[in-house]
Formats: sequence, structure tokens, C-alpha cells
Amino acid sequence: MYDPITIKRQQKLNRELGTIEVPQAFLDKFPDMKRERAEKYFATYVSAVFRVFVIRLAFTSDGETNVSFEKLFNACGTFNYNKVRYSIWNAFKEIYPFMVVVKLGSNLNSKTNYNEKNTRVKVVNERMLEMLLAEKSPQEVYDQLFTAADENAATAAVHIDMDNLARFIGCTQYELEKAPAEATKLRSKLNSNLWQAQLIQKVGIVTEKKFGAAILPMIESPSAFGRTYYKGLNIQNVSKQVRSAVIGHHYQYDMNAAVFATKLYLYGVAKGGDNALVGSLDGTYTRQYLAEKNQIRNRLAKHCFEGVNLPWDSKVKAIKDALTAIGFGARMQGRTWMGKNGLEGTALADILKSPAVRVTFEQDAWVKAFAAEQIEIEDTILTHAETLDGFDEMVEAIRASNEVNGRVTRAGKLAYMYQHYETFIMDIAVGVMKRYGIEPVARIHDAFIVREKLPDRVLDDVYAEWGLRDYMRLDCDEVREWAEASYKRAIDDAAREQAEHHERMKKAETFARMYAIKKTGVA
Repeated sequence: MYDPITIKRQQKLNRELGTIEVPQAFLDKFPDMKRERAEKYFATYVSAVFRVFVIRLAFTSDGETNVSFEKLFNACGTFNYNKVRYSIWNAFKEIYPFMVVVKLGSNLNSKTNYNEKNTRVKVVNERMLEMLLAEKSPQEVYDQLFTAADENAATAAVHIDMDNLARFIGCTQYELEKAPAEATKLRSKLNSNLWQAQLIQKVGIVTEKKFGAAILPMIESPSAFGRTYYKGLNIQNVSKQVRSAVIGHHYQYDMNAAVFATKLYLYGVAKGGDNALVGSLDGTYTRQYLAEKNQIRNRLAKHCFEGVNLPWDSKVKAIKDALTAIGFGARMQGRTWMGKNGLEGTALADILKSPAVRVTFEQDAWVKAFAAEQIEIEDTILTHAETLDGFDEMVEAIRASNEVNGRVTRAGKLAYMYQHYETFIMDIAVGVMKRYGIEPVARIHDAFIVREKLPDRVLDDVYAEWGLRDYMRLDCDEVREWAEASYKRAIDDAAREQAEHHERMKKAETFARMYAIKKTGVA
């Protein structure tokens, strides 16, 4: 509809403007259209983007998310100009974009292959998107996130610490101010956190007025694979930073390397009980990883990323993710695997993107033995599963969940068993807590959140209920409240002033030394 020069010129103008207003390129394209009519169509476009896109804002990853262009097209509608019909979506999407296409979706109606259902897009024009979100009332946001049916279906709610959330928003905005323009990954993460937090803040404003307390409704969406998920924006699917902002001061308990602990549990059951594993070589490398995971990750990070310019934490995280992928069934060769959230990408290639790093990782002797052991454990678990009474029901549940082709795969069976037993194990832990009158604030699959640190006697009872298995342990992380952005700014200012002072002193010393040499002629 527009030539490339017009598009580029208008997009530059959008960046320079401080308001959301009808693009000049549209007015030039339709010169006989009244201004009020043009503004009406632009408002329709912006509202449609908001209605469809606001829900997806909560689920951005690296600045990308999935949207339905069909929904956007239909939501915008059409208009007539000089007896020609035009699409409102097509009239504005290029000259006032909020997103660009990364990968066109197939529009498959599939729950198990969600990333192919809609088009993958990258968020652009973050500043205008921020303005759009800011100008929408809390009630408008709430109505888009939660329908009346959803609200009535809510089985639980998480209290929102509005003061802590406001401090987090301020800190995130400050971090965005500091972040260099070229730090795209960091900025995408910060923007995603900011959008999630601002959406929840608006939800809190509405629920505080409506129910007398700021809460985030939790609408259950049970999975056939055993887990309980929640619809829409919820405490499970926000980032850990936003979760900490919403809940405030708390303690989070995660099962140590949950996938491997659960697999060893199933392996022991298949072998006739854990006593059959004690003193044997079965599960040697998996047990070692559970006992020495930090040392193993650090060694592999140093070995595999030698000479690679990457932050140390990123190296360790990549190794952790690669080992976890192997635990979930990823193979060294390129193929998909069933991860925590369903069918994941092409095995290790999506995690260790550098071929050199990946080859070094795959050729490490410990990694080879570890990966081979995972196959042995999985084979034993699946063979044992076929002897169980509920095997046929499991197969049918997996078949029904795969709406694409109904196939029952090895990865699907492993994911089904893992998630059921993960839920079973964590139900035991929560049940013990409730006997002591302790209610979890929230559950996140292999983790739960509580307000106060659990007493040792509670943990002892949990471990006893788990059969005193030495590899099944809970890691505790205390999460504190967020500080004011002004506090962080003051610390940064003080650090900058100190650095500037050191630089001035260094220059003064250099000047004094040069002056002494000039006066005395002695170096």
C-alpha cells in the first residue's frame, strides 16, 4: 500500500513524536478523507492491537511472542474510500507498526504445538507501546485479561503487594534508562518484565476496588499430563523477577534438579525399590549430578566456552539448560524433545548455538556417559510403565492431547510420567505443610512459595514421606522486597562520582609527576 521510502519516513516521524496520533502517511494516502474519520480508523487500529496484543505482552520472550494476524485483521475491519474497500489493518500495520513478523504461523488449532498456531512476531516501537499501555484504564486492561466467566471460574488468588510492585516498576524503568540501545537482549527482558508488572498493577487496582484486596485471579487449567496450569496472566508464567515483585518477601522451595530426582525415583520403582540402586552402579552419573551439580556445571562451562566472550553466568546457565534438556530426552543429534512446557526446539542446537561449543560439550567424556545413562534410565522406566494397570489410559490421554496427528511418542510418554510423578511428589510436600497449618502462597510445578521459612521439623517430615531418598531435597531461596529506584540511582551516582574522583586524582598525579620531571629533569 505504501512505498518503502514513505514507510521509512513515517516510522522515523513516529519515533520523534511524543504522542500517539494518526500517521501523516495515511492522511497523504487518502487526502479527501476528513480528519475525524481518519482518526476514527486509526483509533480502531490501535484499539484492535491493544485488545489482541495486550494479552500476549505478558508472554514475550526476547521481545518475541505469538499473535494471530487473522484476529487482528478481523478486529480492525474495513473502510470505503472513493468506492474502494480497504483493510484498516493493512492501512496502518506498515506505517505505524507495533510488531514485525519473525515467522508466519500455520494457524493450526493445536494445543500441543502452540508455537505453530499463530505468527511469531518481534515487538517494535516499545515507547509507543508503553504509552498505549499507560493510557488504557485499569478496567480496560482487566476486561481484556479476564472475562466474567474467567473471574467466576477462579479457584484461587494471589495477593499483590502493590507497594513492592510499584518499586519494581520504578527500578525496571530506571534499568531501561541505563541500558545501552545496542543491548537488545537485556532491553527485551526488561521491557517484558515491565509490561508484565504494569498489567498486574492495573489488575490489582481493579480487584482492590472490586474485592477489597489487590489480588491476581488464578483460573485453573488442568493438564492431562498431570500438572495444573492457569489461564492467562498468572503467577506461574510471569518471570521470576515479576513474581518476586507481586508476592513481596517470601521463601521459594525448589526440588533439587527436579527432572533427575523424579527420574531416579521412577527408576528405583522400576528396579523394585530404591534399595536395588543402593550399592549398585545404576544411575551413577545422575546421582553424581544431583550431588555435585554446581561443580559439574562450572567445569563444563569453563571447558566448553574456553575463549568465548560471554558472561560467566550465561555460560553456566547454557550448560545447565543443555543438561536439563538431555534429562528431558534431548539427543545429541538434531531432533525435538518433550520439555517442561511441551514440544521444544531442535535439541541442543537451540541451547548451545555455537557449533564449536556444542561439539566440545558433546565430546566430553562425562557428558557422553551421562547422556547414555539417561537413555538407559528412560528405557527402564518405559518398559516398566507397560506393565502398569494405567498404561492404556496413559496412552489414550497422550493421543488425545496430540491434536496434530494423535501420535503417541516416546517423548510424550516420558513427559506424561514425569509430570504426573512430579505433581504426586510435590502434593506430598504440600500435604505435610498443611498438617502444620502452613498454606503455600503459590505452586510452580516442582516448586512452592511460602511466607515464612519452613522449620527443620517440617522438612524432616517431608523427606520422611518421600522415603528418605538422599537425592530428593528441597533448595530454599529467600526472596526479599525491592528497593526504591531512587536508592539504586543514589548508589549508581555515588559509584560514578567515586570513579570520576579516582580519574581526577590519577590525572593530577600524572600532571604532578610530569611537572616534577620538567623542573628537575629527573624521571
